[in-house]
Amino acid sequence: MIFEPINDNIIAIPEKAKTVTASGILLGAGTKIEQPRTAKVIAVGDKVKLVSVDDHIIFQAFAASDLKVGDDDYLAIREEFVIATIKGGSK
Repeated sequence: MIFEPINDNIIAIPEKAKTVTASGILLGAGTKIEQPRTAKVIAVGDKVKLVSVDDHIIFQAFAASDLKVGDDDYLAIREEFVIATIKGGSK
């Protein structure tokens, strides 16, 4: 799928929530731990200034629009709702 976002929009692939804590404790499906929403950027609009393709980003949870194309999930996010980029890829 080739996306061409416009203006300050970003298209990203959501990253899965962690199922194991840093100390090795397995988290069950019903575990309620607030985790930051992260995603890998696959396309950016022409007015996006601080985010690039292949960046891993942290964004405000309410800000993303979920997109489903076939079996694939994507997110549409405006650049202003990106909190940070993750250096060194996703952890």
